[in-house]
Amino acid sequence: GAGRVTLGADKGYDARDFVEGLRELDVTPHVAQNTSGRSSRIDGRTTRHDGYKQSQKKRKLVEQIFGWMKTTAGIRKTRHRGRKKVEWTFTFAAAAYNLGSNTKSDGSDRLTAEAAHSTLPAGEQNTSPNS
Repeated sequence: GAGRVTLGADKGYDARDFVEGLRELDVTPHVAQNTSGRSSRIDGRTTRHDGYKQSQKKRKLVEQIFGWMKTTAGIRKTRHRGRKKVEWTFTFAAAAYNLGSNTKSDGSDRLTAEAAHSTLPAGEQNTSPNS
């Protein structure tokens, strides 16, 4: 059967209006608790469940992957124009992460931005002076 509907987000969304709005829609907010200074709107109703803990672990995993893609695979600022090229670059970076995460265990960088850029098909590299 269908379980509860949840929505995960970072601690920037730990705000009264957002959390209460989700609860009015019968959506469980799996928002990271803001523990620095202001009070959190995420309370024991949510944090006591195993699903919340699992959701936070998955969120961390996703953030690590995007962090790697931005810093190592060079997708922080795209070098290409057009949806097709940008989509291809993102897909390539994700594939490179998957390959690297399955073969490396020493934590070293798996792919440099230059290597990712140089693998574009001929004629599809951005040759603008700003790249």
